[in-house]
Amino acid sequence: MKGKKILKRVGVVILCIVLVVAAVLIFYTVREYRPKSIEFPETGTGTKTLSEGDSFSVLTYNTGYAALSKDEDFFMDGGSKVQPDSKDVVETNLAGISDILKSQNADFYFLQEVDIDAKRSFHINEREYYENALDMNSIYACNFKCDFVPYPIPPIGKVEAGLLTMTDYQVESAKRIKLAESFSWPIKTCNLKRCMLETRIPIEGTDKELIKAIGIGAPGALDLKEGIVIESPNLPFENFELVGKIRARYDLPTYLDNDANVATLGEYKFGAGKGTENMIYMTVSTGIGGGAILNGKIFRGSTGNALEIGHTTISQERTRCGCGNIGCAESLASGTAIGKRAKEAVNSNAETSLKNYDDVTSKEVFIEAANGDRVAKEILNTSLTYLGITVANIITTFDPEKVVIGGGVINGGDIVLETIKEEVAKRCMKVFVDSCSIEKAKLGGQAGVLGAAALAIME
Repeated sequence: MKGKKILKRVGVVILCIVLVVAAVLIFYTVREYRPKSIEFPETGTGTKTLSEGDSFSVLTYNTGYAALSKDEDFFMDGGSKVQPDSKDVVETNLAGISDILKSQNADFYFLQEVDIDAKRSFHINEREYYENALDMNSIYACNFKCDFVPYPIPPIGKVEAGLLTMTDYQVESAKRIKLAESFSWPIKTCNLKRCMLETRIPIEGTDKELIKAIGIGAPGALDLKEGIVIESPNLPFENFELVGKIRARYDLPTYLDNDANVATLGEYKFGAGKGTENMIYMTVSTGIGGGAILNGKIFRGSTGNALEIGHTTISQERTRCGCGNIGCAESLASGTAIGKRAKEAVNSNAETSLKNYDDVTSKEVFIEAANGDRVAKEILNTSLTYLGITVANIITTFDPEKVVIGGGVINGGDIVLETIKEEVAKRCMKVFVDSCSIEKAKLGGQAGVLGAAALAIME
């Protein structure tokens, strides 16, 4: 009898849990933000006009909802932060971002991750803030709207955010264009709804528009000839005819290339590689990628996937890479590899100040190495030596004028370039060492955007 009562109570508890979960799922499903394929935001009150031959300037800025500092990452980008420490932090960041925008005096501002009403930014209407700070007209497209996002811990809470175009120029029309959803049910009910914000600016006295061509940089395996994204690790595309769809919608020349290639083009045309004819670009962050400019042209290889630098084999060390191989540069020399070695050290008997951190990444390794921690210094020496070997192999293979290195790891201090150059000097013939410079990238996170523009220009 006692056992039956226990089973009955357990059954009631399970039933209650099931009912609560079902109620929550129904609530989120009913309340899900479901934008139409095409929506038409208000175009605002801009009055300035463009004429043929006029020059103009454009600035794009991912504002990161004005919540985190330069030393913090959002949890979905590999960091641990969700909400800033106080409302004052958001207001300070908003003021700083506004000062940067005003200092550039651009004609068009394309802002991403602008919160309208969100817990993570203390419910500050950031659109209104930027409008008032810059005294400019704006066009807004929502891409994230949820009453309560229940994850992580503590949860994000309410979010309403989107894309913001700011300009004082007359806008002929604006469209919010729905993109493929990145998530399936039930996650999609309280997550990002990707979109584009199209803003059309007339040119007086002509039927021309401001946009002449479209350049796209995309990660993953691509069919460049057909303009197809075969597969992408972070995008909801599989055998997706991206170029054809965009070209059909806009009736404009449209070009697709690998994200590493467009970043290479960005540094070549506008950054550290400007003025060279033979340049290698590397990005060393979570992974390792790159591209090559040979005789003034991007080198794509026979399949369009050349310069997968991170997956060149540089050691027989039994470290498994994400690609399935062992001994890859990415598994030994990336920011992820540095962080992995650090975690192994923390979980070992080694005496290291890295154990003072709740979560250790490559960032903490650089900090503690600079503070003299022996283990952190050994980790960096190992990983940066492998990185130097990788660069030496590239220089020997391509004989470039310059190797430009971007990504998070290069921001670890002078030790990064110093170690790379030491290894190159040891392993490359003197003629290569004397004729090739190794430099830090200049464009940072803007390399891909500027490179996509360069792709449209050069093609």
